[in-house]
Amino acid sequence: MDLWYLFNILWRKRWLIVLVTVLTAASTWIFLGSKAESYKARAVISTGIIEYKGLTLQKEGSFVQQFQIESSFNNLIEQMKSRSTLNLLTQRLLEHDLGVDNAAEPPFRQPDPGEFPFPQSEIDSIVQKLKTNLSDSINEPLTNQPPPSQKLAEAFGYDYQTLSEDLKIQRVGESDLVSVEYEAENPRLAHFVVKTFVEEFFKLYEEDIFYEENVALKFHEE
Repeated sequence: MDLWYLFNILWRKRWLIVLVTVLTAASTWIFLGSKAESYKARAVISTGIIEYKGLTLQKEGSFVQQFQIESSFNNLIEQMKSRSTLNLLTQRLLEHDLGVDNAAEPPFRQPDPGEFPFPQSEIDSIVQKLKTNLSDSINEPLTNQPPPSQKLAEAFGYDYQTLSEDLKIQRVGESDLVSVEYEAENPRLAHFVVKTFVEEFFKLYEEDIFYEENVALKFHEE
């Protein structure tokens, strides 16, 4: 009896149910159709913090070891997010889009001309500066390279603030891995950012280790 009563109610309201279903499906279709496409690139780095430094959780002193592991990961991620590291990524992106690196690929982004108040002479000056940095990067420490024009980087969306917000760097669960993830409107841009960021960070990290080893060596010699 109760089921038959419920069925009668649903039957009388069938057009309302159909209308709500159609409106929901149409709204979803419109929302997905108007949403801009985005592409995500991801790299996973094995840090060696757990496997190679002997920092494994044991019953005895587990709290201290857990603190050491978390501190090591936090320090590494903060170093990866540092302004000096992201400035290198900014420079490589501008080199690509301004044609400094002589790449055959088209630029990833084209700023809106109305929001791009740069005379050609200023752009040429920045391009020349980027070319100088690119040619000197083999012989000079990476951290000594001056950052490119802030306004120009902002026009392309390659400035420090934007990259630091869009580039996701985090530890993968409780593993020894760190993931680097970037989402963009262009699949080539997403791939370029992650690949270049990891390469530039490794160079900077190796340079820091080399510097620390030299300082330690000089200290022992004295």
